[in-house]
Amino acid sequence: RRLLVIAVIDGRQELREIEVGSDVSRRLPVPAETPVYAAYTDRPDRMLVGNDGGEGRLRLALYDTSRPAWRELASIDDVALAKFDPQRKRVYFTRASRPGLWSSDTDLRNVALVEASQPYPANYRNWAIGNGEVYLLARTASCALGWSRLPKPDEADAICLDKNRGTMTGMPGLGPSGRSVYLAMAVSDNVDIGWAMLPAAGSGSAAAVRGP
Repeated sequence: RRLLVIAVIDGRQELREIEVGSDVSRRLPVPAETPVYAAYTDRPDRMLVGNDGGEGRLRLALYDTSRPAWRELASIDDVALAKFDPQRKRVYFTRASRPGLWSSDTDLRNVALVEASQPYPANYRNWAIGNGEVYLLARTASCALGWSRLPKPDEADAICLDKNRGTMTGMPGLGPSGRSVYLAMAVSDNVDIGWAMLPAAGSGSAAAVRGP
């Protein structure tokens, strides 16, 4: 009945929690300047939050949320996206610097490599957890939008969600049973082209001009 979202307020990112079915939205006091993703755990007083660690590197932090001033309990560097598996009670994550899928315990300890080759860094968001399994969304030789299970995805066993159309935005959502996949896909590709008058070098501004 609750959702975690990253909102941009006055040019700054903040983590907010929304009550489903109502207009209630509250800012969560994350002690990090730029949160970029978040996930619930199996404890109401623990939350996983990814934040910008500086110089373009993301880090995953585990917070104690039992008090108004959240306290960081543990962290892992270079984590582009993390998700919690309530069945196996494991934290799964990908990195932006190298391919693969990793996991840790709920305290962000005992880190283990689950799959070494996929997802690729460019597709670090294209995976989901459901019914205690991790699934990968990726192109295969015969399918533009394949759905396979990690680790060691087998193209022969992959489910083809769309044979010809592979363009998508966002990351896949998976129902708790693992039987329903939710995707945001581009229905059509529309590209506009325009032209602009470029000012003299050093002016620091440019103005687009609408054509006929």
